[in-house]
Amino acid sequence: MISLQTPNEGAGLVPHFETRQNWVGVVPLEEANQMGNQTPSPREFSGAARLEEALKLLPVAGGEIFGFQLVRELGRGAFGRVFLATQPELAGRPVALKVSADLTGESRALAQLQHTNIVPVYSMHRSGLLQGVCMPYFGSTTMADLLKRYRALNHLPATGRELVETLQNMSKPTHSNAEAAESAELLPRIESQTDSILTLLSRESYVRAICWLGARLADGLAHAHERGLLHRDIKPANVLITDYGQPMLLDFGIAEDLKLRTTLASAVVAGTVPYMAPEHLEELRTGLPQADARSDVYALGIVLFELLTGRYPFRAPTGLIEDEIPKLIAELQVGAPELRSLSRDISPALESIVRTCLNPNPVRRYQTAADLRDDLDRYLAYQPLKIAPEPSYRERFHNWSRRHPLMTSNATLGLVAIAVMAGGGYAYSARYVRLRQFEAEQTFRQFESDTKSAQYLVNSGTGNPKQLGEGLAKTKSALDQYRVEEVDWDRRSSFTALPKDQQLKLRQELAEMCVLMARGTSAQSFTQADKTAALQEAARWNALAETVSGDVPRAVFVQRAKLLQKLGRTDEAEVAAKKAGDETATWSAADHALEGNELLSQDQYAKALVHYRKALRLDPKLFWAHIGEGACQVGLSRNTDARGSYTAAIAIWPEVAFAYYNRGLVSLQLGDADAAMEDLNKAAEITPDHPELYWQRARAYQMKDRPADGLRDLEDAVRLGVAEAKILFLRSELHTQAGDAISAKRDLDGALGHEPTEAVDWVIRARARFSTDLTSALADLDRALKLEPTSVHALLNKVYVLKRLEKFDECMITLNTLVELAPENALALAGRGMLHARLQNWEAAKADGKEALVQDAGFQVVYQVAAIYSRLSEHEPVYRARALDLVTVAVKAGADRAILSKDPEFRAISDAPEFVRLAKGE
Repeated sequence: MISLQTPNEGAGLVPHFETRQNWVGVVPLEEANQMGNQTPSPREFSGAARLEEALKLLPVAGGEIFGFQLVRELGRGAFGRVFLATQPELAGRPVALKVSADLTGESRALAQLQHTNIVPVYSMHRSGLLQGVCMPYFGSTTMADLLKRYRALNHLPATGRELVETLQNMSKPTHSNAEAAESAELLPRIESQTDSILTLLSRESYVRAICWLGARLADGLAHAHERGLLHRDIKPANVLITDYGQPMLLDFGIAEDLKLRTTLASAVVAGTVPYMAPEHLEELRTGLPQADARSDVYALGIVLFELLTGRYPFRAPTGLIEDEIPKLIAELQVGAPELRSLSRDISPALESIVRTCLNPNPVRRYQTAADLRDDLDRYLAYQPLKIAPEPSYRERFHNWSRRHPLMTSNATLGLVAIAVMAGGGYAYSARYVRLRQFEAEQTFRQFESDTKSAQYLVNSGTGNPKQLGEGLAKTKSALDQYRVEEVDWDRRSSFTALPKDQQLKLRQELAEMCVLMARGTSAQSFTQADKTAALQEAARWNALAETVSGDVPRAVFVQRAKLLQKLGRTDEAEVAAKKAGDETATWSAADHALEGNELLSQDQYAKALVHYRKALRLDPKLFWAHIGEGACQVGLSRNTDARGSYTAAIAIWPEVAFAYYNRGLVSLQLGDADAAMEDLNKAAEITPDHPELYWQRARAYQMKDRPADGLRDLEDAVRLGVAEAKILFLRSELHTQAGDAISAKRDLDGALGHEPTEAVDWVIRARARFSTDLTSALADLDRALKLEPTSVHALLNKVYVLKRLEKFDECMITLNTLVELAPENALALAGRGMLHARLQNWEAAKADGKEALVQDAGFQVVYQVAAIYSRLSEHEPVYRARALDLVTVAVKAGADRAILSKDPEFRAISDAPEFVRLAKGE
């Protein structure tokens, strides 16, 4: 039995309680030891003993595990610990590493979730009884930390600005000991930057700021519920508030997949008692699953109650769980106390929202987290609530007035005129200053928004003249907002009215955009008759970058040296190169990001990735470094890691369409049609005129066996400018899927009669022939490689075709070329390892398999390496267990179990009981 501590007298806040969880359907060992005459079964004792042994192995700060250096402990729970860690092989990037004795469920749960308000995952790791989840480091402040601070101060803030100041103070690393000092040196904060979310929160009251945070958490919870996942442990300690203000759900270690729910007592029975709904407590008493999505909503309601009032709404448990449960259930049935009696800042409508969350009857509660999100968003927009009743007519009229100011302005016009007259010239002057500041901030926000799409178009449009032209036009338009080509641009009010910290940030971003303009103009020179003129124009923009910048980025000189060298101005190029190579100069995060952009534009993914990692070490909130990191990982075929990088970018800037678009494309590569569809829908919502988006979404519809929807998207793609020749293969496949053989043949004939002009289109054509004509597919891939000899995509597809044609010698030559071009490409390494194993080159197979896992632990790579070890086990049976472990990890992480029994690569282990159960999904 577990004894619960008593809350501090007068604290008004529930104390910290550990998550209670059965160990894989087993009573925890400490409880088993206290059960007196009740003897656990051998299976129970075995599970408890494994848990006890695993907990002894948990590492401590200063150590190393899974290749990570553990800097300091961020938190701990009943089954594990979370550390701030670094990855030495990835330029020492800072990450949050959760090491636990029980992460199998969390790995499965997180693999299904990609949402701005859920902490994303970079990778999973396992060693013996311990498992690890590697996540981006966004800070270490949780809502529990926030509540603890308010309890110490004995009051809640009145404004969102006070909330933001508290968060910023808490995000600063302490220096009370050597360990904290080391982490402070590792992750310097860039405190001068103003984040859009923090700005938003600062402008609201404290109560409305908490409502915004609650709405975002409800949105993340709705995302999980829509995928059949219950969190089961919503509490302040499991909500991270990032250093830039975004709330994110943590710890899906005891999440339950309702698709796998049974009525057995061995089902998941877990949670933290003070945050359990009545039915959740009843589940704890009986051992039978009763909690559902409404139970998570109830727990979130308790969190909102605490944040809004500073108090826990109920009596905290004080005795043994079994003795307390009946009392707790009876007390919860009475309902929560009135919020407005504890805080006058809470309106009747908001109280109604929270009390609807906390209704003891699940039927009268919010039925979905999405409903709670909608009501909170409506409250913030002064709109009528959708679900919760609104008891105050006065508040409803006030909200109506806020939404219709012109309808009520006449009644106050006279008073306003009197106030203006009384204020005289001083009021007018103050109003003028505020207006200038407001206009300057609006221009700055618009500029920042424009830079995101401009950088995407230029950075990804090197091989696409039309896209590159659009990107340069957008870049020029963004720069024109500040007239940077004029001498006195920085004397205009759009610049001078900004706070000093924003002026510094703006100078840096203007310099980056000038560098971008120079890069794009230089790239355009390859398609222009007068290359010299284009290069001179690029050099002009480069020089302008130095003029507008306060602290000139190193990348300016790197770029200048290259441009001057192309123009034949060797002496000047050497001067610029010397400035760029000054080893005494300090590299900033922006320097590394810009250098990464340059290398990425040259397809040097591994080298670019090093710089993006260094940029993120200096500034974990640098949006473009996360985007660049994701692009490099795509180039290296590390799709799982790429999805994590794009998720991190979305968490920082959730309004940018192409971040969702890129993550959607990665999900398509991973075969996750649902996640791809959700991201592409979001991108279409933000930018409905993006033609490529509809072509890609048609692929997602094809994967979901919805050909009619896919065909409609292809019509929109053509209407928005995608060449019809590009969509013919996909349209043919969709017609086939819809059972329209005549239309399918017509489109296929049209596609084959059109000769592509770009390498990517030759690859698309080749893939369309995979099921009918492999020889012609191979010829198409050779045409693609003639146009673009270094195309990793074309080479990977050629390897696939050559294997199917059993041309193993030529296949090995192609794989060697691929690995030489991209030595960090894990799929290439794993593919070569599989071929070595098939050819019985055992040592070479092992070497490639091990190196592939070092480069990428995504399920696609793990699956292929499992196949290598399966082949190796035919030669050395000792590798049989390794093959079984790897294929199990791959399937749990997302590999399709349906193909296991049909895959000849696993013939050697197909008779193993573990393999049979895995293939059947048992």
